[in-house]
Amino acid sequence: MAFLQAEQLEALAIEKMIFHVIGPDENELLLLEEIDPGPFSDFFLSRIKSVNNGIMFDFIAGSGVLTSLRTITADRSSFSQESKQLATLFKQHHGGNTSKGVFLMFLLSAGNDRFHALIKYDHQTVLSYEIEDRENAHYAMLQQLQDTFVQSPEALQKSAIIGLTDAGGALCVRDRGKPMGITHYFRAFLGAQRRFTESDLTNQLAEVTQAVAKQYGDDLSTEVKKALRQRLYDTLQTHTGFDPSESESFLTSVYGPLPEDSRIRTAF
Repeated sequence: MAFLQAEQLEALAIEKMIFHVIGPDENELLLLEEIDPGPFSDFFLSRIKSVNNGIMFDFIAGSGVLTSLRTITADRSSFSQESKQLATLFKQHHGGNTSKGVFLMFLLSAGNDRFHALIKYDHQTVLSYEIEDRENAHYAMLQQLQDTFVQSPEALQKSAIIGLTDAGGALCVRDRGKPMGITHYFRAFLGAQRRFTESDLTNQLAEVTQAVAKQYGDDLSTEVKKALRQRLYDTLQTHTGFDPSESESFLTSVYGPLPEDSRIRTAF
């Protein structure tokens, strides 16, 4: 289930943004000041929205992240200082084999709702070029860019969208280092625990799969309908995990090939 609903995604906006440079070496932490993303807001919102089908977590007692976010909620002027404390905390949990990048923090709005987002974004080396005209010929001049924000999903290493509640807060988390779960140090930094066990999620996946097949049975072949339970069982046994953003192989394995505009695909 998506963390933010469709209408919230549509209305999502950045109210505050800041990032700090962070790396694996002991002295690699450069704390910066708040910035206005301006014309680049859509770029960062797209990265945040890509987290929306992540794994659900809940804060545990004593979470430093929860404490900082509650402070920001009570006093928005504390955003910059609290972000620096969280970047420092993240650095303390940061693994020694991780890549240099930036720790981003956002205060978001969607109508009357408020959310937070935390992202570790890895730097990737990029080559750019300029065309130079010389002696009636065109030459490409290459330049290496190192400190960059790129659209590649691989650059978005660790990310969380967070909604605070009276009891604590709910987190939607993605971790490229462990796609079907979360690395130990990111969980320790967040101070959170997974909401559902793998068994819970497997049961929910099976229930949804069968409910969709029942609702749109006319769209399935007779062969698939007769063997649906066995196909589902075999698929659950052979797939190492389920990523909502990469569900095509699961859908094909259970339901067979589906057209792009399939009602089954949409309902699932």
